[in-house]
Amino acid sequence: MKLSALFWSLCSILLAGCSWVNDNYDHCPTGTWIQLSYTYNMLYSEAVSTQVSNASVLVMDKEGNCVAQETADSVALEVNHYRIRLPELPAGDYDILVWAGLNDPHYQLAGTEVTLRLAGEVQEEALDGLFFGRSESVTIDGAYRVIDVSLVKDTKLITTTLQLLSQQIGLDAEDFRLEICASNRTIDGYNTPSGTVSYAPFQHRAAQLDSLHVVQSGFHVLRLTVGDGARMRLVHVPTGSQVFDIPLTEYLVLAGMTDFLEMGEQEYLDREDHFNLLFFLNETQLPERPYTCAVLQIRSWVLRLNETELE
Repeated sequence: MKLSALFWSLCSILLAGCSWVNDNYDHCPTGTWIQLSYTYNMLYSEAVSTQVSNASVLVMDKEGNCVAQETADSVALEVNHYRIRLPELPAGDYDILVWAGLNDPHYQLAGTEVTLRLAGEVQEEALDGLFFGRSESVTIDGAYRVIDVSLVKDTKLITTTLQLLSQQIGLDAEDFRLEICASNRTIDGYNTPSGTVSYAPFQHRAAQLDSLHVVQSGFHVLRLTVGDGARMRLVHVPTGSQVFDIPLTEYLVLAGMTDFLEMGEQEYLDREDHFNLLFFLNETQLPERPYTCAVLQIRSWVLRLNETELE
């Protein structure tokens, strides 16, 4: 009889739900939470814990004004399993915008317009990984709910290697200037790039691979989009002659569609975060233009260039 009474007492306590333990409601969460994820990559795998170290969540009303903002550092993100709780707001529907990576001083938010821009018109330093996410018409009414926000990585690493076809002599890094001209200095609240910017390599050096002497460069650029007109140029500094001027994004897309036929063009540009380009140069014996680019290789895609394609 005593055991039966004890059993029913325990059941009553458990059925009382969240009210049975003091004022600690950790096991009964409330409010609206944003769950961050990053699976929009080439491996289709969850990488938010290894890629995202800080995040800012902006809450916008129906007029597009930012009415609240929450930030989380790496510790807070890890403790909360990459969930961020939204502040209490008047009941209604809101749009949620997420920027991750804003600790990098090269990134600036433009006030209540929630657009991001690079600090300078010329970007020649390495950038931290920048991520974007958005969820629209999120209801906030005090009830507990978790909103999944999938992130897109907007920072791309582009590495290049210059190599002579003859392989008989090396190249001097100081003799060559590489640059990328793009229209992605600013990215708005819908992840649409605009605004002219020039990128210089954050790394540009001569390197030796066994007996092969090459010039290697590394760029960080913001989001690339189909038809954006981004171009990569190589100039031979001592003569001022242009070695090549190519449509960068167009060539990246062509290479991606060769290896990943199942993807759309923009999907490939957004999923891939590292592009490697290999340029094979020819010596011309012309004092005014000592080098031309004969071959470009991106992934498994190889293009033999002519004068028309170089300009």
